[in-house]
Amino acid sequence: MADQTPILVQDIYAPLGSAFTPSMLTARYAPGAGWYGKSIGSRRPLQLDPATVGLHYGQAAFEGLKAYRQPGGGLALFRPLEYARRLAASCERMAIPPVDPATMVEWWREFCDHEQAHLRPGPDSAIYLRPLIIATDCVLGARPSREYLLLLLAVHSTPLADSSKHHLDVLVTTEFVRSSPGGLGSAKTPGNYGAAMRALQAAREAGCDQVLWLDAGRRRWIEELGSMNVAFVIDNTLVTPQTGDTILAGVTRDSILTIAREHGIGCEERPVALEEVTAAMSWKGLTEAFACSTGAGLTQIGSLLIGQQRLTLPAETPVADRLRRLLSELAHGRADDPWGWRLPV
Repeated sequence: MADQTPILVQDIYAPLGSAFTPSMLTARYAPGAGWYGKSIGSRRPLQLDPATVGLHYGQAAFEGLKAYRQPGGGLALFRPLEYARRLAASCERMAIPPVDPATMVEWWREFCDHEQAHLRPGPDSAIYLRPLIIATDCVLGARPSREYLLLLLAVHSTPLADSSKHHLDVLVTTEFVRSSPGGLGSAKTPGNYGAAMRALQAAREAGCDQVLWLDAGRRRWIEELGSMNVAFVIDNTLVTPQTGDTILAGVTRDSILTIAREHGIGCEERPVALEEVTAAMSWKGLTEAFACSTGAGLTQIGSLLIGQQRLTLPAETPVADRLRRLLSELAHGRADDPWGWRLPV
């Protein structure tokens, strides 16, 4: 009988998602009342009816953002208004009444202020915030809910600099797709991630850590890497697929592009074909590749598995290393903030 022992691969999210802070913020929505009843209390199990719409029909939206320790010891949210606007856009796509972004940011500030006493020591500590909105009508019927529950949790985050310690071995999949035009690719909703689980399972069975998604139509154009945006350094230029209907508009991605241009690094946002990447690897024009997200930071791509062929990427990533350092210094208040991205708690 063949050895069925699974291949062990790294899980870069494991440190991120398991160390919860002790509190939770909740609020509710009802027709005529709007969003009401915001409160902060102890993190605790939920009581939901078995017929809750969000459980059966997936009507939900979520976000992920961070608050970083500052030189004075306090916290600052990083680009919270952009995350709040993206959450509102996801809600609109899922037929959920959005929370006004300014109100959402204020709730995040109140929650972070409440959790400051539980922040881990060290100048690079941070907390990752996870707001979730779920439909709560109790009916077995595929229609938008009338009532909703908002939750806000937080976990202690690994330092941005630690994302340099990982590299991702990546399966390029042509069997599965993440999103299609007119679908949910530009929204953060649980269904996007649930639909990706089988592809991630296939990647891990092949000894890889993550999946590189191609377009749904031709399986040619690179879109995302797992739940992260992806970038390549080709001929000394930072190249990344442009966001749109099928690619989430990553706030970390936008921050990196803005910082890169500020520091004289050439950038292009355009379609990137898989064959362009493989060809650039063959003539040594591709010097590095990385994925980026709020949760995982900037993480190097170590190899691509295309069919039965594994292509190894360069081990040195000077552009990603520089951008990671610049982003960390900015987020932690150790560098000037010309764009007003930090919001003190």
